Amino acid sequence: MNKLKFAAIVAAGAALALSPAYVSAQEGPPFQLKKHAEGAEVIILNPDGPFAVLGLKLGDIVLEAGGKPISPQVLNEYILTWKEGDPVSFKVKRAGATLDVIGKAPPPPEGAPAPAAKPQG
Repeated sequence: MNKLKFAAIVAAGAALALSPAYVSAQEGPPFQLKKHAEGAEVIILNPDGPFAVLGLKLGDIVLEAGGKPISPQVLNEYILTWKEGDPVSFKVKRAGATLDVIGKAPPPPEGAPAPAAKPQG
């Protein structure tokens, strides 16, 4: 799976439940967020997938991705700029507490194109 396909799948999953349909990739189980009053709730998460490895958990309410308020566009742009090992962060609400989930970007899928340049500003 190439990085653009991966990002498209994640963006579709991150459509914040504008559609509750399952989103899946041929090579991996699904990841999906659902619109929530405070952000986006993680409703489907592969326990071995990159988002679980970063530290997200089922039921988390994602408030921010990379310091920006969560939206499908923000999440998609954020993921497209990742390079393996880059620090990545999400602000989430879990069990009533707000916390930062910080990790390192996973390696891109085999054959993925180079990441996009990080936006300035």
